[in-house]
Amino acid sequence: MFLSDLSVDRPVLVSMALFVFIVFGVLAYFSMPLNLMPDVKIPYVVVQSVYPGAGPSEVETQVTKKIEDAIATVSLIDYIQSYSLENVSIVMVAFKIQKNVDIANQEIKDKIDAIIRDLPSDLQKPIVQKMDINAIPFMDIILSGNLDGKALYELADTKLKDRFGQIEGVAQVDLSGGNKRQIQVQLNDQTVFQNKISLAQLMQILAAQNMDMPAGNFQRGTQEYSVRLKGKFESLDEIANANIPTPTGIKKLRDLANVIDGAEDVRTRAIYFDVPKKVLDQNIVHISLTNASDANVVTISDEVRKNLPEIEEDLPAGVSLNIVRDTSDFIKSTVSDTFTNIWLGILFTGLILLIFLHDLRSTLIVALSMPISIISTFVFMQIAGFSFNMMTLIGISTSVGILVSNSVVVIENIFRHRDEGMPVRNAAKRGAAEIAVAVLASTLTNVVVFLPVATMGSLVGQFFREFAYTVTIATIFSLVTSFTVTPMLASRILTGKEKKNKFGIAFDNLFDKFEASYKKFLGTVLSSKKHSRNIIIISVILVVGSLALMPVIGLEFIPEIDQGEMSITVELPEGYNLDQTADVLEIVHQRLANHKEIEHIITNLGSSGFVNTGTNLASARIKLVDRADRKKSAKQLAEIFSKELADVPNAKIIVSAGSSAMGQVMGMEFYLQGQDNARLEQLKNQITELIKDTPGLMNLDTSSRGGRPELTIIPKRDQMSAVNATVYD
Repeated sequence: MFLSDLSVDRPVLVSMALFVFIVFGVLAYFSMPLNLMPDVKIPYVVVQSVYPGAGPSEVETQVTKKIEDAIATVSLIDYIQSYSLENVSIVMVAFKIQKNVDIANQEIKDKIDAIIRDLPSDLQKPIVQKMDINAIPFMDIILSGNLDGKALYELADTKLKDRFGQIEGVAQVDLSGGNKRQIQVQLNDQTVFQNKISLAQLMQILAAQNMDMPAGNFQRGTQEYSVRLKGKFESLDEIANANIPTPTGIKKLRDLANVIDGAEDVRTRAIYFDVPKKVLDQNIVHISLTNASDANVVTISDEVRKNLPEIEEDLPAGVSLNIVRDTSDFIKSTVSDTFTNIWLGILFTGLILLIFLHDLRSTLIVALSMPISIISTFVFMQIAGFSFNMMTLIGISTSVGILVSNSVVVIENIFRHRDEGMPVRNAAKRGAAEIAVAVLASTLTNVVVFLPVATMGSLVGQFFREFAYTVTIATIFSLVTSFTVTPMLASRILTGKEKKNKFGIAFDNLFDKFEASYKKFLGTVLSSKKHSRNIIIISVILVVGSLALMPVIGLEFIPEIDQGEMSITVELPEGYNLDQTADVLEIVHQRLANHKEIEHIITNLGSSGFVNTGTNLASARIKLVDRADRKKSAKQLAEIFSKELADVPNAKIIVSAGSSAMGQVMGMEFYLQGQDNARLEQLKNQITELIKDTPGLMNLDTSSRGGRPELTIIPKRDQMSAVNATVYD
């Protein structure tokens, strides 16, 4: 065979060729990114529309329904999911895998632009953007110190948000907690009545006096100047001294109202609870970093940690930044553990080969095929844009046994010719050439099993694509290695005759006894049709019995991974304010404080995910201690916490293993569809009553909410006209 002959006759040439792949493979090993799972692209587009002052029913009929009808004709839509909330409409469009997300985004924009005149005039322009469902916060940072909530928020909003956003790969920086600064102009009824002040006009006057704007340019001689009007207020005194026209003349704003440097009404709040130390800190700002869709979490995390000391140097005295959650730690440890298992697999495979071959030289020849094939595979993984993740590493682990089998077959045939008296050099050539077709056929059977998996166009295909390609590449390299490295080394380091040691003789004797027993067993089975028929029947029973166990074992797409994180969402009755919600979360903290498995809890009051916001809602992320330091898994702890928190009064609490910024990820979802919302609500209540006691069911929830009480003001137009007032006033 050409390859084996070339390897034996030109060992330096072949060695240099393989050395190129090994060198670039090592470089790829140190430069390839780390991920937990392959980067799966699911085309999602989200349309977000803000309709100030509108309730959910108005948002649904006047905004959401019109947008749904307009975009329904776009091609390759899988499904449309919409949320009509107070003041906001969110329409999420999921496309089929083969849809280009950039084209989909543009098509949705065109459809929205076509109906923009049919939407309410007060509606803010709908925002259409691509959505990465995997883009969830990868790092949580706590800003705390001896400043008040307003100063902490201003520091985070004006300085830290920009600093973190400038780090390459950070797509979004979210803040929660603290108090946003707000300049308040407070008037009393008597002053308004005496001076006949229109609040609407007062707002317009202050807005007109508080603006910066360009004013063009002019030339003076040969010099050209740009002109800019700088009219924004820069201090409280400037605002208080603003001139306000009234029917009785020009007056200063300070004479009409109190100008206060205050804060917005608190609608969200963040709490950090250090469970081992029993320390609860409510004066914090929670900073969440989200990675870009094409960025690597581990690389960004390293960059954030590298820049953090420099950022902390610019903070005021007594203020600190602490990283309390970093998903890259789990990714690093998972990849490291998997690599350790791969190298251990290679080591143990080599030991097994040594036991059976009982010759160090033969073992070395065969065992070298594994690291050479694996390291060379890294080159093509990098070219294909793969990362080290669970699927690619599982692919490498799967191929370890395949990698060595080809070389074992080749070396055994070389041994046979050597033992027959042929010179080692000729035995290496003849042995490799004789079984070339058999080894090639054996390798291609493995390739045709895995390669079709990589070509699947479904979501499952995207997950397993990197796995299948990795196994295929490693298997092909094992074929090349068996026809190059194995005969080349055999011709150089094998001796003329095999020298058996004591261990080899003892092992061969033991194996000969096993061989004799197996031969006797086969003779008994094949001696009569009855015995053969019994063996076939037993085999069929075992196969059928194994298939029958599948429903008992269960089926799932991806096994649950204990990442050491949990999430809790809390929903209270409509109308609860933030303080009442905080009181309920204090009960939750007290009950969870007794569990040593918890490291800390970060709680966000005022929201429970990407969509749901309100003062009656809260969400918490629980960081658990390392898996080696606790006996229970995250899933087991979720069941325990659910039972312990089930009797918290007036609270609907959902506990789940894992963490997701998109809200809770449920194992099963179904839709109740119809045209009559009132009837749907009745059916929803009936169905939830029927299924809530199903064994094994946890975290039963529905997407519809009743809404909070609403006050409707109907103007008395006759009386308004008598005092020269308008609905706008």
